[in-house]
Amino acid sequence: MNDIFISYARKDQEFVRELYEMLKTAKRDPWVDWEGIPPSARWLQEVYDAIEAADTFVFVLSPESLGSHVCMQEVAHAQQFKKRIIPVVCANVAGDQAPPVLRELNWIFFRASDNREEAFRKLEFALDTDLGFWKLSASLLVRSRQWEAGKKDRSLVLRGKELTEAEQWLAKGVDIQPAPTPLQTQFITASRRATTRRQRTTTGVLAASTSIFLILSIVSLLLFQNANTQQHIATQQRNTAIARQLALESGVALNQDTPDLALLLGAEATKMDSNVQTRDALLDALVDNPHLTGMYHAPGGLVTNVAVSPDGMKLYGIGSALYAWDMAEPAHAPKTLALPSDLTGSRPASISSVLVSHDGTLLAILAPQRLSLVDAATGAILQKIELDNLDYEFAVAFSQNDTQVEVAYTYEFDLNGPNDQTRIQVRQYDTKSGKQLGSPFDIPYTANQPFLFSHDASLIAVGGCPANALHCANGQVNVWNVSQRHLIATFSVGPGGMTTMAFSDDDSLLAVGTCALDSVTNAFRCNHGDIEIWSVATHTLKYSALVRNELGEVFGLTFSSDSNYLLSSLMFGACSGDNCNQGQMQLWAVNGLQMIGEPFVGHLSTIGGMVFLPDGEHVLTPGGAGGVYEWTIGVYDAISSYIVLPYEQGAFGDSRPVYSASGTNLIMRNGLNIYTWNPFTGATLSKVPIQGPGYVTLSADGQMAAECESDTLLWDVTGHQLLRRLSDTQDIAPCQRAAFSTDGKYLAGVFLDFNTGHSNIVIWDVASGVMLQRISTAPALDIEVAFSADSSKIATLSDRTTLMLWSRATGAAQMKPIKVGKSLGTLPQNLHGNEVTLHDDDGRTSTFDTYMLKALLTQPSSVSGGVSGLVAFTPDGRYLATFGYYSLTIWDIAQKAPYVHFPHTGPDNFGATFSRDGRYLSWDDGDGIIITRSLNVSDWQRAACAVASRNLTKAEWTQYVGSVPYAKVCPDLNS
Repeated sequence: MNDIFISYARKDQEFVRELYEMLKTAKRDPWVDWEGIPPSARWLQEVYDAIEAADTFVFVLSPESLGSHVCMQEVAHAQQFKKRIIPVVCANVAGDQAPPVLRELNWIFFRASDNREEAFRKLEFALDTDLGFWKLSASLLVRSRQWEAGKKDRSLVLRGKELTEAEQWLAKGVDIQPAPTPLQTQFITASRRATTRRQRTTTGVLAASTSIFLILSIVSLLLFQNANTQQHIATQQRNTAIARQLALESGVALNQDTPDLALLLGAEATKMDSNVQTRDALLDALVDNPHLTGMYHAPGGLVTNVAVSPDGMKLYGIGSALYAWDMAEPAHAPKTLALPSDLTGSRPASISSVLVSHDGTLLAILAPQRLSLVDAATGAILQKIELDNLDYEFAVAFSQNDTQVEVAYTYEFDLNGPNDQTRIQVRQYDTKSGKQLGSPFDIPYTANQPFLFSHDASLIAVGGCPANALHCANGQVNVWNVSQRHLIATFSVGPGGMTTMAFSDDDSLLAVGTCALDSVTNAFRCNHGDIEIWSVATHTLKYSALVRNELGEVFGLTFSSDSNYLLSSLMFGACSGDNCNQGQMQLWAVNGLQMIGEPFVGHLSTIGGMVFLPDGEHVLTPGGAGGVYEWTIGVYDAISSYIVLPYEQGAFGDSRPVYSASGTNLIMRNGLNIYTWNPFTGATLSKVPIQGPGYVTLSADGQMAAECESDTLLWDVTGHQLLRRLSDTQDIAPCQRAAFSTDGKYLAGVFLDFNTGHSNIVIWDVASGVMLQRISTAPALDIEVAFSADSSKIATLSDRTTLMLWSRATGAAQMKPIKVGKSLGTLPQNLHGNEVTLHDDDGRTSTFDTYMLKALLTQPSSVSGGVSGLVAFTPDGRYLATFGYYSLTIWDIAQKAPYVHFPHTGPDNFGATFSRDGRYLSWDDGDGIIITRSLNVSDWQRAACAVASRNLTKAEWTQYVGSVPYAKVCPDLNS
């Protein structure tokens, strides 16, 4: 009997072979038909037998498999025999193309753009979830059919333990798919009736005896108590199953560009059952984008365009209506100011754009064929201006004093005539009367090129091609004076035609995004492009920068209010028509046009518009069906705080942060100073200068520091002074490494003895500075040292390959040297008992004792090499943190299993420590940033509610949670 049946189309065989090998490596037993022979009765029966024998039916989703008659036959047979069905996606398919039995299930994405390791982890979780439930379901299906075929003979019913297990299964099956069949339910009910009938007969025979009656009463009480216990167990099992399902749904929601739903499902999953799968799901949703700070939700969901009042207090969004949010209350529902019918008359087209006047009192709303002026406070429509030729390419701006509104739009001049061409027409209207001022004027226009007004409406910039071609080898931007109606400047930009433009808030700068024609496909998609910033006054190019090819086409640009930053939206990956893989944003420093950080991810669709808030630190984007997203250009991360180390000094890789004795402050060496910070605000509390760039180690409470210079220097960090130069090191070189004991009484330093060529471990008494031991070891280029928790032993790791344990009191070796293979590990600051834990470059974490090597934990790594090897223990030794290449795992030592996996960590991590209460983990990421993360699930839940800014609706609760009574995921929110 095989564990897994894999159904697939022949075209997907390469992917299936990869999946097959992954399952075999994970000790699974998959069944795959590799023969590809034509269907026949014999062959089909063999396939059906394999499906019936398997525990799980894995269906490989692709356009080919959905179009395969044989694949659909296999799905139908798996459904008929109540097999657990797990769809895995190897190529993009539309959800409505799949049959209902697949459409209603959770899909696991194994596409080329997905994280295969993460996807396989989800597949393994799905395979292991309630396996006993599914096996029992299959067994009961067979037994119930035998009972029905035997004309419901009482001798075929369930009894004893079988009946108890079946009833527990029936209780769990209420909220789990596939639900029990009517025949299974009837069979179990008949079995209980038969058992009850037998019990009644027995009770009647024995009823004459009072003592037996008493015994039966006691038994009944015990059975009642047992029933309550069983009901409690059943409820727990149900909650666990629902929680795991919610965790999977959270990942699906994240992939479908609904981060608010992903956050809420993850939070509720951890409330129902906090386990590694639910915790991982919540963290994935929280850390998916560290720049995302919150969301504003529209009643209809869809939002396509946004604008903000000048004071930053009101947010206006265009969707199925015009909405206004109070930005001080993001969780509150928005006010509906106007409906589409009010703005477009009888035309069904949706609203296209909204603009706020400079004084914040007026809104200009453009829809096909109409410009509407709306009172921003009341939503009353003040003016309706018909624009017969207005379609979807347009620009609008208020004059500086808001007395006029300018509109520019494309139209066909002399349509089908001898001078047939596209032009831009510019019109001016009085905002109070809605009357047109003067006559319109036309501007030459090249198709597919952007145009826009300056913020004060005095200028209009129009992109074009010198040869008036459809696509530009090199382009140009023409700047027109609107009031004087003449061309004042031409900027030669390139390569390629313009994709987008933006004026700075003071209209002194013009940013231009370009995109060249793809020379391979001859299609208009980015082969390469750039961003240029021009001075409007001098008509000169100030800065230009090539956009990295992998970031895709520049789709939108916007300046911060102070013009310090430029934000670009990017269409990531190849596009077909308007269908693009993903939208991202990239931040630039305007001065020098330097890229800042990595792209902001989170949009699955193209980002249509971006608006900076007046503070210059936050940005709003329409999130399509997700509402409106709010971002920060800094790193926000709802469950983290960041300390940015002084850039002019930089951080040293030997530095390890520690918490102060009070547990409230974080202490770490950076450059030529030892700093004390508030880990949650990033505020610098104190700075102690040291002498040189040598190795520095801190005591566990951060009160002392040892510096390896020409002598070993002992610093009082809290007192901001040098205590002493430690004695008897004149005949040996400066220490390479050092470590304090847990209680701070002893200091161990590693030296190279110039006289003998051997390495030495020197142990001092910290209080007196007297040398206590000098241990000679084999020569090594690098030796790490650490004390045991009780300070009685010292561990050394030589050249990261040889482990030794020594007596602190006598200096004697406590074990034979252990070769630890290809470990890239670093010793934790303090050991626990005789155990030493190392993290190697294969991603495995192992514990070594005196004479044995035993595997404590296993963490397979998908990336060879580059593992940081960093480990850290909580003060009580309950949890262990291991860092690898872009990975951070917290382990539960007692359970010998992961507690949670933190996503999106950096490739390099140089020092880590837990807070004294074990609630926070802080580490140096190697890029000049100290990161502090909460490890408390309740903190994650609160953060999820803060970003999601809403609760699950009752309809969503029913869809995802089921029949469990509705409860607010975020009880502190009003909605």
